[in-house]
Amino acid sequence: MSSMSANDDSLLSAITFLGLYEELRSDNLSHHMVHFNTSSQILKARMSELKQCDKVVFLRIHAESAMYHLSTRALFADTLPDEPDWAQLQQYLSMRPPSGAVEWTESPLLGSIPQLFTLILETTRLSRAVPLSTALMEKAKTYLDEIQDNKLRLALLKSKIAAEYENLERTMELEVYCMPRLYLLALEIFLFKIMGPITTHADSPEIQKRADEAHVLFRSAPFQIIHDEMRPGPDPAYPFTESNCWPLMIIGCATTRQEHIATLKAVFLNLWRVRYSGYVRKVIRVVDAAWKINHAYCESKSAISPEEAMNSASEAMAPMDGLDVLIQRQGVGWGSFS
Repeated sequence: MSSMSANDDSLLSAITFLGLYEELRSDNLSHHMVHFNTSSQILKARMSELKQCDKVVFLRIHAESAMYHLSTRALFADTLPDEPDWAQLQQYLSMRPPSGAVEWTESPLLGSIPQLFTLILETTRLSRAVPLSTALMEKAKTYLDEIQDNKLRLALLKSKIAAEYENLERTMELEVYCMPRLYLLALEIFLFKIMGPITTHADSPEIQKRADEAHVLFRSAPFQIIHDEMRPGPDPAYPFTESNCWPLMIIGCATTRQEHIATLKAVFLNLWRVRYSGYVRKVIRVVDAAWKINHAYCESKSAISPEEAMNSASEAMAPMDGLDVLIQRQGVGWGSFS
């Protein structure tokens, strides 16, 4: 059998496939991140091919797959990609699609705002350093500024699409605008918690404002199927897949209203029945644990006086709420929410 080199396309394809295959496992034996870390190292070794036109699509798709998985699964990982390695992966996003491609189709896997996934990874990196130093707090503030910039970009993209398409398909609006919008709201929630780990809770006004915005989005036309099809069972038209689990997890941990919890339960039930993915199972466990903690937190808060509540907010160990499950120094462990 002939040996393979890092430049062998079939090696990169096989490793990416193994990562995708292992992620389907719904037990604690999946090692899919090993494969995506390996593919990122292979892509690092193939940087010299960035200017080869015949490799543009192939290499970019594999780079986007690695970036997507390494960022959105980072909350469950013990170690995160090094910043220099990630910076090299990002260079693959500079590879341009064929001329004539519309702006929102440049990234086939990462969507209309591919920079979102760098923000997700770096925000997760910050969560491992809570409480933040002065320098890291400034970095968190720059991420919030980037989120605002991306909100403006999303609004412009939505206007462009509406101008170019007389009858805008729900699927296009969902992929180009609604899903990235969910990611941005989730990032804001996560950052607010990281920046104020003791004083920021799921029921804080700035958190609930974003959670409510997310649930208003769930009630918009592109998401109508999650209300028309509130029944378990596979549906190929279902708008959620594992690619949308990261924002659902963050928003889920911030959700406190019973009607919103009911909506998310239906979303997760359908998502599990459609995919049976190990990642989906992990996310469901985390969100379910967060809801229980939020309920206990609300009950404990109502049982103490306002003065006691203020004192607890200034202590090193404030009452735990649902968002606290996301702040882990070494990753959210599989067994933590069994």
